[in-house]
Amino acid sequence: MVTVPLDYEHPDGQTITIAVRKLAASDGNAEHGSLFLNPGGPGGSGVAMMQVMAPMLTEETRGAYDIIGFDPRGVGQSTPITCWTNDEIKQHLANPSDDAGPTDPLKGVMYKNVAAQEKIDRGTANAARCA
Repeated sequence: MVTVPLDYEHPDGQTITIAVRKLAASDGNAEHGSLFLNPGGPGGSGVAMMQVMAPMLTEETRGAYDIIGFDPRGVGQSTPITCWTNDEIKQHLANPSDDAGPTDPLKGVMYKNVAAQEKIDRGTANAARCA
């Protein structure tokens, strides 16, 4: 595990862990360094990818490189992501002391998510009355 800041703009603040696994070069030399596997995403585990892909690599590759897999933030064995509830989002949006301005793209996304969830909730309630 590697410990990293949750927010790189506040490096001394809260931290999270990123799962990292190393498969040493088969000849013990790693003469060309390391290959990092990026699982893509969203949600791909580089640790699992390394375990699946390592046997498929050529012996030349396995002998010349250490293979490194990692689980991105919130994925697999890394610190899980916690999301706000709709009530917490509404409280954040209504908080006048919040330092984010009205053009903050995160707020725009949150407004849309809350509005969409409210429509889903109304639709679900209407459907229940029809049953």
